[in-house]
Amino acid sequence: MNKVLLGIDIGTTGLKTTCYLENGTLVDKAYREYQLSFPQEGFVEINPEIWWKSLCECIREIKSRGKVHVEDIIGIGITCTNSLILLDENTEPLLPAIMQFDQRAATQAESIKKEAGEKWFFDKTGNRVSAGAFWGPTLKWISENNLYIFRRVRYLLNPTSFLILKLTGVYCIDHSRASTTMLYNIHQKNWDAELCNFFKLPIDLLPPIYKSNQIVGYVSDTAELETGLKRGTPVVAGGMDTVGALIGLGVNSGNGALIMGSVGRFCMESDNLDIRFMNAVNFDGIHTLVISPVNSVGVSYKWIKNILFKDEPEKKDIFKIMDNMAETIKPGAEGLIYLPYLSGERSPIWDPYAKGSFIGLRINHTREHLIRAVLEGVGFALADNFEILKNELKINPHFLVASGGGAKSRVWMQIISDMLEKDIYIPVEHETETVGAAILAGLGTGVFSDLLSVQKKWIQITKIVTPQKETTAKYQEMLLIFREIYLKNKELFKKLHQF
Repeated sequence: MNKVLLGIDIGTTGLKTTCYLENGTLVDKAYREYQLSFPQEGFVEINPEIWWKSLCECIREIKSRGKVHVEDIIGIGITCTNSLILLDENTEPLLPAIMQFDQRAATQAESIKKEAGEKWFFDKTGNRVSAGAFWGPTLKWISENNLYIFRRVRYLLNPTSFLILKLTGVYCIDHSRASTTMLYNIHQKNWDAELCNFFKLPIDLLPPIYKSNQIVGYVSDTAELETGLKRGTPVVAGGMDTVGALIGLGVNSGNGALIMGSVGRFCMESDNLDIRFMNAVNFDGIHTLVISPVNSVGVSYKWIKNILFKDEPEKKDIFKIMDNMAETIKPGAEGLIYLPYLSGERSPIWDPYAKGSFIGLRINHTREHLIRAVLEGVGFALADNFEILKNELKINPHFLVASGGGAKSRVWMQIISDMLEKDIYIPVEHETETVGAAILAGLGTGVFSDLLSVQKKWIQITKIVTPQKETTAKYQEMLLIFREIYLKNKELFKKLHQF
């Protein structure tokens, strides 16, 4: 019998399901893409049942190929994007899942700051007040706009919690996701009665909190019928996608992570919490993480692809074609700068009204220039965060390990290496969230005795990207212009929002 660990990642635009042997060998995987819904200005949501349907389809696809037998799966770990799911007493959704990009509660976020003061929240939660990124403002929006639904809430979940409830019937959350709710005290590592009282939410409605590698339940009879998984398979608490990626990248105190998913971010373990970043608790329920979420990283590249290549056959590797096109343009895209604020922005500006834009368009600019500018604009947004980490917080890792779909792009990794003046290590496996989820399952079920030894065995670096110093100087000058463009248009973005 082969011991197989199942890692699942619920992403912003797709669900990955991957099976690994205990030595880290990838045996099989399946993926289902889905679309977010934008029913009105500022709303970003999805029916959470789509995640369950996607998981069921992925498991059955893997079973159909016969490379993995469900009897061999000895543990399941799940990581996820950020979202708020509200269920009634019958575990039926009261609303679509409200995603991290959602800005419906921007007004409530401002009123919360005025009412209680942002410092009060930061001192307790380690985080600022922001719509979408944290549950608090969204809960206030629901209570003010649909009190009937608010009073019927019996379960509050993130995507991992939702799938665990469907798989096992157990209501739970892990520390990493609890720390993004605005109901959790990041210093005491538990639910905070004063925060719950502020949002008029009974503390006993909230789920028990677990470490990410703790077994919380087992696949139920019902879930066995729907998914094809074996009844009784252990499921661990899992965590945020960033935590999974950190584990899957082998990041430790001497280096940092660059995660290039739909949302891009740097992440390092640190006790130095800053209100300009998102701060969370690591998988162990003890140490804290500094995370710099940039909203539209992979989203920007998909967006420009869909605009420029919407009629191209799907079988073509369009992203590779786009990489080749971007490489024909010199750094700086001949004065064209892209602001990647397609869904507002989080770190470091935390502006829900910020808008995406191209600045400097001229008649000589081509598709190639637009593609290069998008890659560079995302890079500037990331570099804006890295400068604060390095220069102000003195968090300056020796190198960065990159993951996510964006890490597959050689030109994008070179651009970011040049901008940050840092070596970037590229592992063999880019989709490291599922690697981390599987390792968490292995730790929880006793397959692995410690994290460090399994990371050494599982994680292999395939390439190192080094910065080109002559390009770094040019990008540093352009970063100043990038910042100035946003600052000079900040109020105009807000006026545009009002239209």
